[in-house]
Amino acid sequence: MTDADTSQRISAEQLHAQRITALESCTRDHAEAVTALDRHRERSETRWGLVSGVVGALGVLALGVAGVTRDSARDTAARVVALEARISTIESDRGRRDVDDRASSAAIVRLQTTVDALQHSLDARLGAIESRLSQDDRAPRR
Repeated sequence: MTDADTSQRISAEQLHAQRITALESCTRDHAEAVTALDRHRERSETRWGLVSGVVGALGVLALGVAGVTRDSARDTAARVVALEARISTIESDRGRRDVDDRASSAAIVRLQTTVDALQHSLDARLGAIESRLSQDDRAPRR
C-alpha cells in the first residue's frame, strides 16, 4: 500500500465517520421530532376525547330537555282540552239554566197573575156575600 492509498483510506474513513455522525444527529433530531409529534397527538386525542365527551353529554342533556319539553307540552295541551271541555259544559249548563230560569220566571209571572185574578175574584165574591148578608140583616124578618 502506498501512502496515497493510505491517505485516501484515512480520508474516506473520516468522511464516513462524519457522515455517520451527521446521520446519528439527524436520527436523534428525527426521533425527538417523532416523540414531540407523539406527545402532540396524545394531547390532541385527549382534547378531542374530552370535547366529544362534553358534546355527547350536551346531546344527552338536549334530548332530556326535549323529552321534558315534549311531555310538558302534551300535559299543557291535555289541560287546555280539559279546560275547554269544562268551559263548554259550564256554558251549556248555564244556557240550560238560563232557559229554565226564564221558564220559571214566566211560570211565576203566570202564577202571580192567576193569584191576583183569584184574589180579585175572591174579593168580589166576598163583597157580594157581605152585601147580601147586610141586605138580609136590613130586611124584615118574618
